[in-house]
Amino acid sequence: MAPSDLPRDQILGYEVRYEREQDGTVVATVPSLDGISTFGASREEAARMTRDMIALVLFDLEQDGITPPTPDEGTDTVHERGHPTRT
Repeated sequence: MAPSDLPRDQILGYEVRYEREQDGTVVATVPSLDGISTFGASREEAARMTRDMIALVLFDLEQDGITPPTPDEGTDTVHERGHPTRT
């Protein structure tokens, strides 16, 4: 993956980093949750997929009696069409 010029988000309190692949697919990675990643055809789709993935990981950790990593500092934002919005 090439370095990204895409802004980062906070989703459910965790930092999400985005990178665009050569084919246009956007890969989203959550470093604080062991680098889980997902992807989408657009940044917005990748953000939606990431929100679901974070929720599932946190649920699984809770079910297994494992304390999840502390969320990163910051306000939850998802940039829809280039504009940050509170989630």
